[in-house]
Amino acid sequence: MARRTVPALAVTLAVFIAARFMVTQLARPHYMTAITTTSTNPQMPPGSWQLAQGRIGSGGEAFITYQPASRYWAFQGIETGIFVVLAAALIAVAAIVVAPPNVHGQRTGAPVS
Repeated sequence: MARRTVPALAVTLAVFIAARFMVTQLARPHYMTAITTTSTNPQMPPGSWQLAQGRIGSGGEAFITYQPASRYWAFQGIETGIFVVLAAALIAVAAIVVAPPNVHGQRTGAPVS
């Protein structure tokens, strides 16, 4: 039993880490349009999530791009929805793969022709 369980756990952990990385680094900053402020000394509200900062041209004007802290719960809801859909899809795949064949040799739920 351990010969198949340990590799399955390792694959599950690797896929989970990859999914979390992709959502955290690639998707999360784009759930809602970020706010960009430009001035000689741009400021963002306390608790905001800074995405980028820099200078525009040689004139000394700076910019800062951020997600305000007021969007925290909206981001949590979006991310929860993503992972609930992924979990439902994995449950459906597992149910299809594990389902025993019926009398006609097909998996349960498959149309009989």
